[in-house]
Amino acid sequence: MKTRNSALFVMQLLLVGSLGSFGAQNNRVILKLQGTEWEVKIKQSPPDGMFQVATYAFGDRGKVVLTVVTGNAVWTPPRIQYNSPGSGRVLEERGRAVVVPGIDPASIVSTASEEGTYEQDGNSVHVEFPDHIVNATIKGTRIEGDIRYKSTGRKEKWVVTRLVRDSS
Repeated sequence: MKTRNSALFVMQLLLVGSLGSFGAQNNRVILKLQGTEWEVKIKQSPPDGMFQVATYAFGDRGKVVLTVVTGNAVWTPPRIQYNSPGSGRVLEERGRAVVVPGIDPASIVSTASEEGTYEQDGNSVHVEFPDHIVNATIKGTRIEGDIRYKSTGRKEKWVVTRLVRDSS
């Protein structure tokens, strides 16, 4: 009876051990980049009112398209201004209300794109464009790593966030 109980105990340990390792393997989820889009804000509005957003669209066969959108984020409404009653104005214009046009609502100034390549090995990603190289790691809804510019050799941190498009 004692041998049977210890054999049962060993089988339970083996079963729990195998389930534990199976669970650990499932905790490491690997996201495939193909068909996903990621973005990074390159430049924020102040002080000149311009913004830049870069989007990385990962396609099939190791192709990636980088699109940089530059826009004007400043908007001011038209306003009414009263001419000064000073002596430098013609009598009819003194104190007259004039509409001063505002700055148009936020608008896209330019869009540029270029194609590059990418390789994915698990959660590690290597992205290459004519002017820069990125080595990074996928961490959930972010990809974090280093970007190196080929012309200068300058290196800096690179973080992009996954875009989720509304399907409705």
